Amino acid sequence: MSPSKNLRRRFMGSLFVGMLLCSAPALASTNSGPIKITPDGMEIWNVNPDHNTVSVTGTQGVNENTLITEINVLRDPWTLDIHPSNGQVWVTSKRDDAIVVIDGPSRAVIDTITGVGFGTFGICFSPDGLLAAVTASGSDEVFLVDVATRNVTDTFSVDRRPHGIAWYTDNTRFYVSHLLFEETTSSAPMTKFSSSGGWSEETVIRIDQDANIFDHGGYPSGMMSIIIQPAPADTVLVIPCTYINTLDGGLVGGSIEFDEITQSGIRPVDLINDQSGFPEAQATIVLTADHTPVSGTTAIDFKSGKMYIANLSSGDITIMSGNVYAATEDSVMRCGEGPLGVVAHPTLDRVYIFNWLSREISVINSLVDTMVAMVPNTTFEPLSTNLLNGKQMFFGSRDSLSTQNRHSCHSCHVFGTSDSRAWDFTTLGSHKRSTPDIRHLNVTGPQNWTASMDENQDHEFGIMDLQFGNGLIVGAPNPKLGPTNAGLSQDLDDLALFMSSLLHRPDTPYQAAGGGLTANAQLGKAIFEDPTVGCVNCHAPPFFTDSNLSNNPYILHDVGTADTVSAIWDTTGMAGYDTPTLIGVWDSSPYMHNGQFPMIRDIFEFGNTTDLHGVTSGLSTTDLDNLQEYVLSIGAPLGAPTDVINPTTTPMATSDVKLAHAGANPFAAETSLRFFIDEGPARVQIELFNLAGRRVRTLLNHTMTRGNHTIGWDSRDEQGRAVADGIYFARLVVNGEKRSTAKMTVLR
Repeated sequence: MSPSKNLRRRFMGSLFVGMLLCSAPALASTNSGPIKITPDGMEIWNVNPDHNTVSVTGTQGVNENTLITEINVLRDPWTLDIHPSNGQVWVTSKRDDAIVVIDGPSRAVIDTITGVGFGTFGICFSPDGLLAAVTASGSDEVFLVDVATRNVTDTFSVDRRPHGIAWYTDNTRFYVSHLLFEETTSSAPMTKFSSSGGWSEETVIRIDQDANIFDHGGYPSGMMSIIIQPAPADTVLVIPCTYINTLDGGLVGGSIEFDEITQSGIRPVDLINDQSGFPEAQATIVLTADHTPVSGTTAIDFKSGKMYIANLSSGDITIMSGNVYAATEDSVMRCGEGPLGVVAHPTLDRVYIFNWLSREISVINSLVDTMVAMVPNTTFEPLSTNLLNGKQMFFGSRDSLSTQNRHSCHSCHVFGTSDSRAWDFTTLGSHKRSTPDIRHLNVTGPQNWTASMDENQDHEFGIMDLQFGNGLIVGAPNPKLGPTNAGLSQDLDDLALFMSSLLHRPDTPYQAAGGGLTANAQLGKAIFEDPTVGCVNCHAPPFFTDSNLSNNPYILHDVGTADTVSAIWDTTGMAGYDTPTLIGVWDSSPYMHNGQFPMIRDIFEFGNTTDLHGVTSGLSTTDLDNLQEYVLSIGAPLGAPTDVINPTTTPMATSDVKLAHAGANPFAAETSLRFFIDEGPARVQIELFNLAGRRVRTLLNHTMTRGNHTIGWDSRDEQGRAVADGIYFARLVVNGEKRSTAKMTVLR
């Protein structure tokens, strides 16, 4: 092992004797998370994001290790907290932007708190129970709610994607972590709030990159749950996270290696001096330092002088003991699929693990660190067998998915989105590439910035090249743009099915209150649709892209960012890039293929001086602001599916192998069609005809997987001309057999 690796394990001496892990059973500080234990220690409550429920499990007596009940709440519940004295349980809803208030003893939903931002995520009561801190990950806001009145008392705008919350013992301060941050930021933010002279955002603590992780830079990412150590060591906040290394790849550093892309670990922050570690070289505990096969660290709790650390992707728990700055690994214990939270019992020798994707609670005896029970914690399964398996594949890193269980799809596409980083893929035959948001992947045509893939199953190459796995297909896969890879592996088909279920919301935090465009966005829309500016020529609604699987070769554009070097390094050998969809683009910065612009307007103000990316050089500062506001307001087309499949989203039945309207009809400019394929892979064609029976346009001609699909039509013909008002027919053909026809009316 190199000297730099040994630095992470070195004991730091008497300076930290007072920070040794404490065996005191109770935690005075509080933190947000997906699983909590009641103050009396009798019950465990956890969220079920896929089910839109919370579950209650007993810990003692007749209900020991037994699911007691499951309670319906709003959509996408990701965290909850249990009040220290009044018996209430508050649950966030990320999809419905609200807090559900439950009376714990009666299990009754007694209130819903709104006005807590867009994408409400984290919630945590202050230790005295007077306030609740709430994070809104979409609108980048933090709220304080008065528990007695349930009114918002303070609102703060913060750095990007606030998630985890930890309150300090004395109720005078709390800390917020941030899940993602842009490539242009050299460190990850941690925000401190203080009540000195009234509540305020006191400071932003920068968690700098650690240059001593395997001798390569590592940026902390995916900072979700955070926790303060138990007293007397409660001057240290601990962040479970994944370190991502974007420095290697050929341009600056060496080639991409399997043990250098990502690392799982914990990062301590000194709360006295508000800094991360001291010194920086010894501030990180890397769980993978000795090639321990774990990945996706998300949560931690303390018990009996030990740390229990959940690893989401590898599906296990790392148990460590000793000083948090130089802890040693005791063991790694397999638990279930997707462990997302950990909670230690205040009096019993028990630690409970919430296994999100295997729908169970692991119960560990903390005296001997053995698994004593696996408790099912749901009463129904909302996902199909294939979809659930695909979801487990996406978040998983075991077996054929990676080397040493280190990497998963989730590692870069954090919770099915993006890590907001640009990676150097030079040694893989490409160049610097910003991680794309993969929501609505199936409706935007070819995939990757250079249209080098034409189906989700082609991400088999990502498993092999970026995750260093053996792949899911037995034998060699077909080329990316060759014969289909669908049907060659059930696991891969299931992974593709899950990827196709990742969708954006129809609303965005930049829209007007109640939905729709603001006045400035309306002005920006007029600029966007102005033919002399030209935005709409490539970003055509309803999916705001001209990327189309029916075009061969696929459409690539040089908007002033392609050069000779990029063309040589791109696997297509072509200068130009596929047009990304603008659906949900508000949530996918930094922008462009290399992540060079942090804001939409930067693309036009600094990156389009030659007017290759629309004619924008004549736009005023106000015009650019309005154009940006409109683009940031673009959500999923109204009427189209806009949720990951869950109990409130019912797929079309197998018997309904037909076209169905997913958008407006009649319509003036754009609509969309939804269809279900009951066999896969299948060659699917969708053609449009006018009343005279003349073919107007081929919308789709491609091999598709089994499942639900959506495709849009912008009321234009094959040549890009707007069609005349009237009635048109869409015909669905599957494997050469006509299956269904849908009538559409264009009425301007």
